[in-house]
Amino acid sequence: MPRNIDFAVDKLFVEGGDDQAVVNALVETRLGKDIATRKLVHAPKGRGGADWAMGEFERFLEEARRGACVGLIVDRDGVEARPDNWPRVAALLGRLGVSEARTAPNGVSIDLPTRQVRAGVWLWPDNQSVGDVEDFVTPLMPDTPVWHFAAESTRIAKESHGAEYAVSDSRKARLKVRSVWCDATGGGYGHLLRRLSLAPSPAADAFILWFETLFLA
Repeated sequence: MPRNIDFAVDKLFVEGGDDQAVVNALVETRLGKDIATRKLVHAPKGRGGADWAMGEFERFLEEARRGACVGLIVDRDGVEARPDNWPRVAALLGRLGVSEARTAPNGVSIDLPTRQVRAGVWLWPDNQSVGDVEDFVTPLMPDTPVWHFAAESTRIAKESHGAEYAVSDSRKARLKVRSVWCDATGGGYGHLLRRLSLAPSPAADAFILWFETLFLA
């Protein structure tokens, strides 16, 4: 029997606001569910990252009420001199009783009988590849001239006009520039996912399946 999200006890912890926006927008557009208003997805108000999300996930599980569904989403990373988060996530799963944890295309969703809760973990972009939320969002972008121009314009802004963003944030800058061009009423990853006709993405399909398994099954 399908389950309804219980906003009083269910929680989903993510690294930051961009991750929160992606999850809220995809669940709304793919499943027709508003999870933003009642704040299923929790992100730090300042700098948080994987340390914050993993810590909050474990702490909440310790005191979660019976029947709760609790999720964690972090970047796998492993690129641009950032360490791979999988060993830390595997260790976390081991503490939850998952022996010999392995990456899986559809993420991890497990019932914890001793705590009578369900827990789930997803690694951007697709649970197997190294990367981050930008690697999840970028393949969803329609391959159009304006998308290519967003890359060119951010590059020129940096190289010729001293744009302040860090070179390591070039992919993020491209996505956010493209989001503002959608209709000039806002910006951000959630705006992109709500306003554009998205390209097919196996990772996005798998993510929605993971979300349904964790919170709605």
